[in-house]
Amino acid sequence: MKKITLDAEPNAKNFYKTFGFQTVGQLESSIKDRYLPIMELG
Repeated sequence: MKKITLDAEPNAKNFYKTFGFQTVGQLESSIKDRYLPIMELG
């Protein structure tokens, strides 16, 4: 199986978790003090 990696909207994090994605890091947003979870499946 191949890996899928995405930068998720913070409010959608639980949605992706229901499909088996795991948080593997975070990415700083252009909005001050906001971070996007980096999620991966596979």
